[in-house]
Amino acid sequence: KYGGLVCGTLAEISGKPGTCKSLFLYRHVLRTAQRAFPDRRVCIIDTENSLNPAGMSWLRFNGVNTETDSFLRAQWNTLEAVWDTAIKLAATGEFSVVAIDSLGNAQPASAKTGGSRGSESVGKRALPGEFAKITTDGVKEIGEICQNTNTLLLVVNQIRDKIGVLYGPKTDTPGGHALQHGLHYRFEFSKMKDTNDGIFGEAKRPGRVIRARLFKSKIVPSFKTDDSTDLVFYFDKFEPDSAADFDSLSSLAKSAGIIKQSGAWIMWEEQKFHGSEALKRHLKDNEDDFIKFKASVLESLSAKKEVTSKWGDHEEEE
Repeated sequence: KYGGLVCGTLAEISGKPGTCKSLFLYRHVLRTAQRAFPDRRVCIIDTENSLNPAGMSWLRFNGVNTETDSFLRAQWNTLEAVWDTAIKLAATGEFSVVAIDSLGNAQPASAKTGGSRGSESVGKRALPGEFAKITTDGVKEIGEICQNTNTLLLVVNQIRDKIGVLYGPKTDTPGGHALQHGLHYRFEFSKMKDTNDGIFGEAKRPGRVIRARLFKSKIVPSFKTDDSTDLVFYFDKFEPDSAADFDSLSSLAKSAGIIKQSGAWIMWEEQKFHGSEALKRHLKDNEDDFIKFKASVLESLSAKKEVTSKWGDHEEEE
């Protein structure tokens, strides 16, 4: 697994601007893959032209090693070139992660040829459904390749507003229904709040709380795992070993039933705390309790993995 994502599968992260999609890709996927598999490489297909010298510096700041051959950056702006590159890289078997950031920014080649900007001529724009058709072919071809080479394909996608919709969902993601059906699991990131509180409230640190919601999965049993988790991203500095930030841990602890909340009161280990800040201060002052708290959260996650594994074995026997 790379950053909690299953190898050999196709995944998508979608969300509105400012929901830390690329930051999650850098910190929790690419960095983890480089550390777990130093003999393999990672690649970002950059369609947004964001990995300029300043962008590469931001990658290194977030723990990604860009100084060696283990990192590859490909830059394309046509949809055909994006999928062709992803398929070729995955087929080599050298890459543990191939990421497209982002799919919605790539356009079919027919939309790039001729015409002036803003032209409404059909001959100078991509035909309706062409984006979905190209994506359909790409997903069909790359799915089996990723499975055979044990490569994770991670698609960072955008959320677009629908026009003239009175009923049903008001937003959609580029790629058509083929991308939605072909992926193994999909996450939607949404912004919860901005925060200036560091871990345990020690120092003021600018950050953002993001809710990651899993709304499609082909690899875990339905209704047996929680569908959303709060992630905390701090922007001033990156600490690779501080994945146990209290805000992220508390979200997992609530979903696992380790802590219970009634109004403003939080109950843990037969102790009551008035608000999360009180629990933070208690765990800060009592290192043994914090170790116990963290261990109980990790144990609950291990139990969920065991349940998922047993469910998969049962399906294979049938």
